[in-house]
Amino acid sequence: LPKNSGNITSAVVSDDEYTLWNVNNISGWIRRDGQSAHAPTGSLGGFYPRGTAGVIYQDGLIWGGIARDTHHPSAPRMRVGGQTYRIGTTPGHILTPGTSTTDPVPSDPNAAFIYRIRADWETLTINDPQVINDAADLNMIPPSQVTPAMAQAVLDDYQADWNNWPGDIGAPYYDLNSNGQWDPGIDEPGLQNADQVVWFVVNDLDAGTVNNLYGSPPIGLEVQVTMWGYQSEGPLGQAGYQRYRLINKSGFRVDSMFIAAKWSDPDVGTYTNDLTGCDTVLNTMFCYNGYPTDPDFQAYGLTPPAIGYTLLQGPVVPTPGDSAWFNFRRIAGYKNLPITSFGYFASGSSVSDPAIGNYDGTLEWYNLLNGFIPTVDTVNPSPFFNLSGPNAGMPTKFPLCGDPVSGFGDVDGQGGNLPPGDRRMTMHSGPFTLQNGDTQEVVFAVVGGIDPTGDHIAAVAKMQSHIQAIRTLYPEAAALPAVSYRVSHPGGASSQLQVRADLTDFTAVSSAEASFAPEFGNEPEFSLQLYDDGAHLDSLAGDGIWGNSITLDNRQYPYKGDLSVQTATDLRRFDNAYTQVRLRPLPGFLNWQVVWENGQQDSSINYQEKVHLRFDIANRDLVNHIGGVSINNLAPVSNNQVIQYSQNISPGGTAGNEALYFILQAPPSGDSLSFACRVQFDYYSQ
Repeated sequence: LPKNSGNITSAVVSDDEYTLWNVNNISGWIRRDGQSAHAPTGSLGGFYPRGTAGVIYQDGLIWGGIARDTHHPSAPRMRVGGQTYRIGTTPGHILTPGTSTTDPVPSDPNAAFIYRIRADWETLTINDPQVINDAADLNMIPPSQVTPAMAQAVLDDYQADWNNWPGDIGAPYYDLNSNGQWDPGIDEPGLQNADQVVWFVVNDLDAGTVNNLYGSPPIGLEVQVTMWGYQSEGPLGQAGYQRYRLINKSGFRVDSMFIAAKWSDPDVGTYTNDLTGCDTVLNTMFCYNGYPTDPDFQAYGLTPPAIGYTLLQGPVVPTPGDSAWFNFRRIAGYKNLPITSFGYFASGSSVSDPAIGNYDGTLEWYNLLNGFIPTVDTVNPSPFFNLSGPNAGMPTKFPLCGDPVSGFGDVDGQGGNLPPGDRRMTMHSGPFTLQNGDTQEVVFAVVGGIDPTGDHIAAVAKMQSHIQAIRTLYPEAAALPAVSYRVSHPGGASSQLQVRADLTDFTAVSSAEASFAPEFGNEPEFSLQLYDDGAHLDSLAGDGIWGNSITLDNRQYPYKGDLSVQTATDLRRFDNAYTQVRLRPLPGFLNWQVVWENGQQDSSINYQEKVHLRFDIANRDLVNHIGGVSINNLAPVSNNQVIQYSQNISPGGTAGNEALYFILQAPPSGDSLSFACRVQFDYYSQ
């Protein structure tokens, strides 16, 4: 399949066929038949940061199950549908549901449109930067080329979609008169106080369209899709929310059903240098660049970002005594399923994508949805295996379940995993039974992360932080505390931790506490009461900045911290508000020595000379040993050099060998050579 990671400079797009979710720092194309994150020109269609290079070539939703079809008893019962490189859905809702003897009837696909609204559309003008940037995105041109007519077209579309909002067929709205039905002119379009909402509906009734995807017959599903976002500089502004609501209008039930929420072909800049992974704690799959730099993002003066999909609300299944989220409300007697498996495809792997256009693809996808390698043998499926980390060689339904930041687990590109390259990824949730007339919904967020002063691993850490915050808030878009911490080392055996939390967006805060626990190992937990009295390194008294400090003996492994905030009305808990807290000194580099140079052979660094600069590693921690060090040389001339020292370094000790050297290029002038590197040790990464 063709790839093109560059931005397109011009195109003509029909607003009835395509639109964008783009109200904040992440954006993506969507087409009225369900094609997602794929530009009208056939190139990448998901962008982060908005207005820069692409991060998603295409994505989509896949479902599969065993159809108890009473209409066509000779048709295959195992069925798969949705959207990948081909689209198996058709615009429009199901006009007449099926029965036990009759097929459902679709609405006219030519009368089905995609709708996009903004809550503030009436206050905007053609001169507003938001409108100009919106027009630039839609026309795929720089903002400087946007004409007044283009800007006016954006406002006209917002107005038309607001006035013609299809609340009567499932588009979300605020029921202002509380009568349980859509009343145009009284009720208002929207949901969850979102700043922008996109809505459309598709179905899987066209047999040719569904068969063209993976050779399967239709089921009889109506799929209502809502996408929304928030204008924010914080984590909410780095995310696009998506809800897929599946309504069974077939006339029969579907057993052992799974949803892939989502399948994605991510390309973080250049498509040949990516890595992927999953996180079962965060219910997330993600993709990031395999190297500190990427040419597509370098063109914008940026380091490569990371992109992730986090399942916020899985399908519901009956569970006595539990409760689940559904339609942004708690319902008793159910629970939401988490991600139950993850799959991926990598260039050079023996595992191929499911076959498109024939029934083998259905069998392969159903195995994949169940957490197995996509083969046609659904009776004796083959497992994925961990290929790195402590469980290497063990079968798993969650391959690449590792943390690139700490290096723990099955991390892509390490051990037996393939080097950076093209990747596809998919995460699944199930099984559940979809009875005739039942509705299931899944909600997830597409979330980006980037550290302009960091590298590809720092981008993963940012993405993880954004996802954690978004998960903590869901389903609301409430206030988030701005947290920070600082660690100093007054001696070689102790560390002072200073913690702050900006709670100015919270009303009537009476107390706050940060509780810390090790991310790895079993070192002791500790808590820190925070104050806003001006006497605990918390800024000024009563200014809403809470803080405190504590001095501890050095700890070997990273700590994470939860923040609890007590207000007059409730206790708010923000899990993992603080992560990768290092309570020990960083290793030091010393005894520098030029051991090779391509210019004057004088053991010195000369202008524009390429050198190998040897060093020793000093453990400045007088309490804990270092269990090996990995160093990524971020200097451009190094060609992504990785320096490894695999032995322990005792407390206060120094280690070195001939392999410890940086590949560097001297500048053409000046009196110093500076460079950046990433140091990983004992699950720290900095």
